[in-house]
Amino acid sequence: MFKIIWFILFASFFCFAQDDDFSDSVETYLSKLSLKELKKLKLKNEQVIPIIDSQINQISIEKSNLKYSKAYMTLDSFENILPKNMGFSDSTTELDSIHWVRQILNHFENYPTDYNLDILKSNRFTKQHYNIFLKIGFLNEKIDSLTNRKNEIESENVTIDEQAEKTTSRDNLLFKYRKSKFKNAISKNKIAIGMTKEMVIDSWGDPENINRDVGSWGIHEQWIYNSTYLYFENGKLTAFQDRQ
Repeated sequence: MFKIIWFILFASFFCFAQDDDFSDSVETYLSKLSLKELKKLKLKNEQVIPIIDSQINQISIEKSNLKYSKAYMTLDSFENILPKNMGFSDSTTELDSIHWVRQILNHFENYPTDYNLDILKSNRFTKQHYNIFLKIGFLNEKIDSLTNRKNEIESENVTIDEQAEKTTSRDNLLFKYRKSKFKNAISKNKIAIGMTKEMVIDSWGDPENINRDVGSWGIHEQWIYNSTYLYFENGKLTAFQDRQ
């Protein structure tokens, strides 16, 4: 069962690992999917999250059982054994880390006189205790890994929702302008000479500012988008200029 769970988690990750630059590739990858494919992908992610929660819960129970075992409880005062210059302050938290456990053991092997051997002897520090600390450290690493993966999936789902909204908008525009030669440009948020004002708004949104001249020749408008200037004659885009 454990192998199956990890396979599902790996498969979920692989869906997004389309190239070496993972973070940049996700949005590009999602933008190529249809609305149906986006919904299917989100459903798969949502099926993985309860599996992760269940696995975290199982590991937490296993870790709790270890921490309340007799061997672990006999080392309640284990921090008193440690040299003060190592900076350990709490045996029930810092000793849960594999890094700290290994550092303690290495330090003890090289500098045994730094330790209070009477306390060490009275607490009967044995290989069993070391194995318990090491096991707890491994379990903490698993919990951290699973928690990080869950956070990634939840973040991915937010990105999927955002892309689904964009895809829906794109599909609506393709349908709206299905008979227009500008449909592809509009769906890709581009502009082209000959577009109507409505088409430009559908592609780029509302301009930051509009300057309008009215004369016997008709209506001339200048639309400003950041550093780009668009020029309309009687409602049709006739020119644009990038002033960067």
